[in-house]
Amino acid sequence: MDIFNYQQRELGAWQQQLLAVALLESLAINYNLFAELTTAGNAKVFGNILDLAWEQLAGHNSKVDWLKQREKLEAITPDPEQFEGFGVWPALDACSALAELIAMLDDRDSAELDSIVRVYVAGISQYLAATEQAEEDSHPLYQQAREWMDAAIELVESPGLDKAQRCQRVKQHARDYGLSNIGLEKP
Repeated sequence: MDIFNYQQRELGAWQQQLLAVALLESLAINYNLFAELTTAGNAKVFGNILDLAWEQLAGHNSKVDWLKQREKLEAITPDPEQFEGFGVWPALDACSALAELIAMLDDRDSAELDSIVRVYVAGISQYLAATEQAEEDSHPLYQQAREWMDAAIELVESPGLDKAQRCQRVKQHARDYGLSNIGLEKP
């Protein structure tokens, strides 16, 4: 289900990376709740990797060892066979999307944005199925996600700002929103 119109926009590689890290802020809420409720995983490590991504995109830290970050992520990625309940799946999705973001930043390749958006949208679909709600484009979770992403794209494209300023605005938008793709609130 393609609910976002970012593909019709002509976003450059850096803009796509910026949009991807913003999406990860939303998915991080799912991971953090899973880590808190199960005492598995490590929300601090997940957050540190995201912070490094923001820093690199803002131009503050260009010498990140993404291979090392990938190894750290693998160590905190949940194994769904070890957990019961739905919560492991959104946490696993967050880790999968973060691995895609690491690949984007390491390779300077923007092709992974599509993968991250698919994970983001699929998470909504999976949640609706798990909670036995009708999966329709008009569902409030899809509407919220669409509105949030449209606003993020506007910030990513905002003229007259340097990369650091634009990055700061997108980061603030992502963190202030405070909802995950499946409607969980940031504590």
